Amino acid sequence: MSPMGTRRDVLRAGLIIGGGIALGGIGAGVAGRPAAAAGSTSPVSTSSIGHNHHGRFRAADLQVMTVTEDSLTVCWATWDALRLEEGRPVGVPTNGRLRVWPKSAGSDLRTVRPEAVREVHSLGEAAFHLLTVEGLEPDTDYCFEADSEGARAKPTHHLIEESRRVVRTLPRLPGELLETIVVANDVHIGETVDGVLVGEFPPPARVPEGARPYPEVALAAVIEGARRAGASRLFVNGDLTSEARPEEVRRARELLDTFPGRWRVTRGNHDRPHRADQDARYAECSTYTPPEGALSSAARDEGRDYRDCFGEHFGERQRPWVEELDSGGRVVGVDSTTLDSSGGAIASDQMDELGDILRSEPTRRTVVMLHHPVTNEAAFTNPGTPAFVLNRRDAMKFQRLVEQTPGVALVMAGHTHRSRHNRPDVATEAVFLETPAAKSWPTGATHLRFFDDGIMVNFRHNMGAEAHDWAMRTRWTQFGLSPALGSGTVDSRNMVIRC
Repeated sequence: MSPMGTRRDVLRAGLIIGGGIALGGIGAGVAGRPAAAAGSTSPVSTSSIGHNHHGRFRAADLQVMTVTEDSLTVCWATWDALRLEEGRPVGVPTNGRLRVWPKSAGSDLRTVRPEAVREVHSLGEAAFHLLTVEGLEPDTDYCFEADSEGARAKPTHHLIEESRRVVRTLPRLPGELLETIVVANDVHIGETVDGVLVGEFPPPARVPEGARPYPEVALAAVIEGARRAGASRLFVNGDLTSEARPEEVRRARELLDTFPGRWRVTRGNHDRPHRADQDARYAECSTYTPPEGALSSAARDEGRDYRDCFGEHFGERQRPWVEELDSGGRVVGVDSTTLDSSGGAIASDQMDELGDILRSEPTRRTVVMLHHPVTNEAAFTNPGTPAFVLNRRDAMKFQRLVEQTPGVALVMAGHTHRSRHNRPDVATEAVFLETPAAKSWPTGATHLRFFDDGIMVNFRHNMGAEAHDWAMRTRWTQFGLSPALGSGTVDSRNMVIRC
């Protein structure tokens, strides 16, 4: 069985269950691969109909993406009202507009004083709209309306939250901004189809022939977003590559080296050492010898030959690292990968070393990142079932270390390709977050801004024409449920951590 097959097998049953629950809750149309594409009814059922020189379109997929102390970013898409290609709607370029006003001025835009409304427009016609209104007051309720040429954009997922069209800005942290860092995960350099569990099921997203590979588009956009934000450091929290093949690892490093600041990487399950007999390309990489007790008796008897292409560029397996921040804090990276499995584990030696690191400065502001989520809530809510996250024994050991280290403010995980704020299983003030994939909907990275008294956490969507085109494609993976399964709630992507 291939490494990717292992991951997909774990996810397959869970997605059917989890997707069914999500579908029952959203009431949105789902796109599969119908027999006839042209002239078919659009699967975007919650939308407004508009018309421009391109024809009839639907304004849909309204979603609040980013909320800061003084800005609001909203996205939506405009789809052909009738035409499908390969079972998915086709984007229609339109002119977009976002209007935002204080809720205290009234909830009905028709009666709000014009001077109370802030309005921004798209720079030109586009099928994917991502508009930001700035200059807002902190800790204040705002109403918003988004439209394309008069057609009001409507939400397709998260209907209860998004249909309110009211959002509260984050409170402002006192003092000057000390530092910004950016954290991405699940880039999958080398991957060619997105959203499949087995073969071509569910119908995947892929780029057009001749286009740049979408993982490279995603990582390049993350890097550019970090550069624009003035980030001092960029972190990739696992699954930098598709299967840690030598050419994938080299290409990933080439891209990361374009970032003008420092970067660090944790290892994800896709980045683990691979068996040389799975792909002849692994033969050029260094041999990896698993520690005593790491292999099953069957695997040991087979004399499996593991090669660690990833480790040659990004560091030894099952060892933590520490990155000192300019703002006085630190980021601690943990390797949570296993061999021949998509689930997670932390070797005893690494757990001991991690404990020494945390206990050495227990009150120092610390962000810990590892690829696999660690809480019971994550284990029993992710579509892949508890087998997909960090095993229970190591998860509790890890959380007890966090509990004993009051300086740990944030624990970040990827792997599930979703946004979720989880409850810890121990008595700690640390925030446990799962963050969305860079390469799958909603596509982007999490920006952390450090102040004297806390951390601003904001997910930011990838920018640029290529990135937006890919976002519209990956939006229709998982039978059209990607926004429901991956985006999470607004407050799971945007928050203030007091520390």
